[in-house]
Amino acid sequence: MAGTPEREQGRRVMMDMTECVVGYWGGIPADNYLGFRKAAEELMAKKLTSVFTMRKQRREIPHEMLNLRDMDLHQTKFPWNKNCMLLAYEAKAV
Repeated sequence: MAGTPEREQGRRVMMDMTECVVGYWGGIPADNYLGFRKAAEELMAKKLTSVFTMRKQRREIPHEMLNLRDMDLHQTKFPWNKNCMLLAYEAKAV
């Protein structure tokens, strides 16, 4: 199979899987493969909420959230951006 690989395949899969529940104001949990900020915004437009885990390597995560060395143990940060909230939690000593 020739051509370029599909980008944001996880987002597309998430949109395909949630078509049957659009409009029910449900919640969609997903792991780091399917969790994209763009997917969360698209789901919100379709009256669906979402909770995703994300790895630190994602470009969508703000730089200030990546530097967690100054966080105390069991401290939590909650930055907001429009309809999205990101949570950073320090569970173990770095």
